[in-house]
Amino acid sequence: MYAEYGTPREHPIVHATPDELDAGSFAAGSMRPKIKAVCAFSSATGRPSAIGALDELEAVVTGARGTRIQPAPAQFHTGGPKSPEDEGRPERHGPSGRR
Repeated sequence: MYAEYGTPREHPIVHATPDELDAGSFAAGSMRPKIKAVCAFSSATGRPSAIGALDELEAVVTGARGTRIQPAPAQFHTGGPKSPEDEGRPERHGPSGRR
């Protein structure tokens, strides 16, 4: 997905939240229905979605290609890879630190 598509300022949109995208700024017969659909999905479910070429499906699913739509950011980080600063610290789970 590209912002300002077809202009000299065209650039890819790698990731965005539904609130950051304005589906109205995309052509009705082109990307607008796809953008509305993925934004509605992510907003309703709280899960990420993606837009990309079908022949690049594996790369779109892994996030290497296409555009990823993320729901609004969470209030606190709930997982993912540890940073180097976290090495040696006990793992915490949830606000209380318990599983």
